[in-house]
Amino acid sequence: MSELTGFDLLRRREHLESTAASLLGRMLFEYSRLDMAAGLCAVWVDEGRLLKELTPRVQAMSFHKKLEFIDAAVDRNIKKSKPSYRNYKLWLNRANTVRVVRNELVHGRWGVEAASEHVVNVIGLPTSEDQREVRYRLEDLEAILAELKDLQIVLYKLREQRPL
Repeated sequence: MSELTGFDLLRRREHLESTAASLLGRMLFEYSRLDMAAGLCAVWVDEGRLLKELTPRVQAMSFHKKLEFIDAAVDRNIKKSKPSYRNYKLWLNRANTVRVVRNELVHGRWGVEAASEHVVNVIGLPTSEDQREVRYRLEDLEAILAELKDLQIVLYKLREQRPL
């Protein structure tokens, strides 16, 4: 195997950065759609009886607070023994996981390691003992994007099968 030249590494870095930037941008689109879907789920609890009252409240909520609101509605409206209870709880767990990942993706700083074909997200200040980095291959970012899309579909199906 031949060694990579400086020019090869430059091209690889540009490709990784460009592709990662595109994936991150697409994630923001999908995350905002997921946030809206969660908001709609929240305002339509109890058959939308409190739609006018809940709309401004839910609109002001962070995604995390929307998930907590939905979680409470699941506990209140679905018996724990029902499959839909478990399915909503699984969805909430997955949604909370992508919420944490999204926060790191958005609030971290980015770099590229061309030789290892990774994009690197560094979380925390350089002066912090808590600073850490997460390395992603492009396939990892694609998987996060796919998860964001799937969460929207799953929530739609859950609401269709068993509204809150």
